[in-house]
Amino acid sequence: MPFGVLVVGIVGASLARLQPRGLARTLFAMAVTLALIAALLPSGAPPYMARNMVIGHVILVVLFTASGLLFRRASLAGLKG
Repeated sequence: MPFGVLVVGIVGASLARLQPRGLARTLFAMAVTLALIAALLPSGAPPYMARNMVIGHVILVVLFTASGLLFRRASLAGLKG
């Protein structure tokens, strides 16, 4: 399942042709995909392990979203300049 996030990233980056606007959308899609995986994937792990997995997923979702916002800002700066 987590490899699906990488597939979304690779396919999105190739379709975006490495342009900032498309990469921003790709990173937002990766964040949503990772959040859905974390929410829908049932975990039979012990509580402490499940908590650590949730924390890890939240950190990655925040990082993907922040990167998407930076790419969005770069695409908007490119339109103005």
